[in-house]
Amino acid sequence: PVRGGAFAAVALLTVLALVGLRGNAAAASSQRAASTQHWAAAESEARTAVAWAPWSADARIALGLALRGEGRGAAAHDAFAAAVARDPASWQAWLDLARTSSGRERAHAIAMARRLDPREPQVVAFR
Repeated sequence: PVRGGAFAAVALLTVLALVGLRGNAAAASSQRAASTQHWAAAESEARTAVAWAPWSADARIALGLALRGEGRGAAAHDAFAAAVARDPASWQAWLDLARTSSGRERAHAIAMARRLDPREPQVVAFR
């Protein structure tokens, strides 16, 4: 019985690692596509990342960047807000949320990014 339980635990951990790996690979692929302005491919890969790693703020940041590149500001805003909800300690998620926000929400997002990483060049340069 102990061996069976140990095997099941190892199998579960292996599956979880593979799921996380697939999600991370898709997020990285999305970022590469976005860097060359291939927005449809970036969105597709980001949606794959979200599906495989629903807990990942990075997957939602990748999705938001792709959607913003496609000119879909409201959808990008929603993706960045979801990224912040998953990782409130991510200065990148807050800064991207600020880029798609206005008014008090924008001011709050900028303040959070500055609080989290006041020396980050992107945060310092953001107005």
